[in-house]
Amino acid sequence: MPRYFAVVFDSPLGGVIVNFPDFPECVAFAPTSELSHAAAARALGDFINHLRATSETIPQPSSHELLRLDPQNIGCELILVEALTPTTIASPSCTG
Repeated sequence: MPRYFAVVFDSPLGGVIVNFPDFPECVAFAPTSELSHAAAARALGDFINHLRATSETIPQPSSHELLRLDPQNIGCELILVEALTPTTIASPSCTG
């Protein structure tokens, strides 16, 4: 699965907010910046799975250089996130 850059910034209410410039509707929240990567990976995985289920286009990832040129990202941390996808846990097969 492709990886996308996310922008991490402090929330005025505490914790951090993570958003994806390539997916403006995809946002994650975490209590600390240390937990932001895991929250971002789950949110991105859910969002991409939704796009696939509804046959919507999944954009190509933006480059780090392009995102750094955006004035909205000045002073924010950029993290590279690979989407977490749900894993299927197979039930044990019964043999006779």
